[in-house]
Amino acid sequence: ARWPPCPASILNQKITPKGIPLESAKRHPALATGGSTNHLIHLPAIARSAGVIIDWEDFDRLSRVIPLIARVYPNGTADVNGFEDAGGPTFVIRELLDGGLMHADTLTAGAASMTHYTRQPEMAGNELVWREHDQHSRDPSIIASRASPFSAEGGFRILSGNLGRACIKVSAVAREHWTIEAPCRVFSDAGAEFIVSPGFDPGARRGSDRQRPAFPSRRG
Repeated sequence: ARWPPCPASILNQKITPKGIPLESAKRHPALATGGSTNHLIHLPAIARSAGVIIDWEDFDRLSRVIPLIARVYPNGTADVNGFEDAGGPTFVIRELLDGGLMHADTLTAGAASMTHYTRQPEMAGNELVWREHDQHSRDPSIIASRASPFSAEGGFRILSGNLGRACIKVSAVAREHWTIEAPCRVFSDAGAEFIVSPGFDPGARRGSDRQRPAFPSRRG
């Protein structure tokens, strides 16, 4: 099979990047692979420039229904080369499409359907051809099927409380560490710059002549 030509609608109607939707094409693979918190910065910004609102709540809600099917550093030991050898984006996209977790008819810059991304490029002599991917992962320890995911939920969660609000990558954190109980110190001065340690004088002067507290040595 050959890669389809660029959709005529893009060429004839002069569709710009703003005309290519982001909602379904980008977020689902990011969640299924454990994602990166960089997605939470760049995708909302790119979408907003195109007039589409994507926020942390969207990632959090989708993460509760999109399974985690890839273990790639830092939420696994494999690097991007190992990920590609195991099936890569081709296998992940097909699993999501077959499970009804992506919109197949999403317009992209390279094809009019996401189904074209379930093929992998290979050389047949001197000709580049596109072949359907294997029906199974080439390394189940790196890429799992949607029927047997590493986790039933994806990689992001909103963390909020009286100290603030953040979005965290839970796919890289063992579940037993999702809840942590530990002592803390509360500062009423937002300009506090010292890490409190034995011997710290809270009345120490601030300014260029300020001396940093001596931190206790760690032994063993």
